[in-house]
Amino acid sequence: MNWLIPQHLLPTILLLLPLLVQQQYYPQYHHYRTKETLAMTLQKAKDHILLGPFQSKTKFPTVNGRHFRAEWYNTYPWLEYSLELNHAFCSPCRLRNERKHETAFTATSFNQWKNGTLRLNDHQAANCHKESFERWKTTLQNYNNNTDVLKLLNQQYSKQATENRTYLKEIIRTVHFLARQGVSCKLCGYL
Repeated sequence: MNWLIPQHLLPTILLLLPLLVQQQYYPQYHHYRTKETLAMTLQKAKDHILLGPFQSKTKFPTVNGRHFRAEWYNTYPWLEYSLELNHAFCSPCRLRNERKHETAFTATSFNQWKNGTLRLNDHQAANCHKESFERWKTTLQNYNNNTDVLKLLNQQYSKQATENRTYLKEIIRTVHFLARQGVSCKLCGYL
């Protein structure tokens, strides 16, 4: 079966491809892949990136005398919480992690509140988190600046075309000068 992807959706698809192929998308949004079209899924994923991590301020369930602390949102702005699962996730790592080394904050989530601050600090210091966080910030910045791959390629093409026109004008000016002077020019070997 051939899939025809609209040209205007291609940059978004390429940007969000790691997100779309993840086995565990977002527990609260797992129905995207089955009930909605690709365009709607991409739009909702883009909206999720623009809105940022889901950070509920409700009363969190207590397990073994401990619970998730809302103060962690201030210290770890990348942290998100699933009300359905009573688990915490790292939003940038779920969206933009390509190495998939640490699964505690991505696929399997995190719900050991006893050592919460220690585990969150360890995750924040991990190289895979730092890389994912940078990719997430870049994606967010691209959305906010309304830049995409095609637009960047078009800008590069325009810049190259302008530069080539400048070179061509100089060549034409030189050939015209030589013709007025009656001097022969042998361009065949140079072009």
